Amino acid sequence: IYVHTPEHGSWLNLTGTVFSKTARTFLRHIRVSGKEELEERILGGINEINAGPVVYRWKKFDPGTV
Repeated sequence: IYVHTPEHGSWLNLTGTVFSKTARTFLRHIRVSGKEELEERILGGINEINAGPVVYRWKKFDPGTV
């Protein structure tokens, strides 16, 4: 199955932000002994992010399209 995903989609900005924050915060300079420990670290970090949500402010918005 081929699915075309446009690279200019705004959802990519959100996804890129999540991966960037993940790499910069709770995955930076870590060593894990196995998959289970890595999974714990990732899920713990996601829980931290979800505990303090930030509203994403869209940079381009055309009120005429709504």
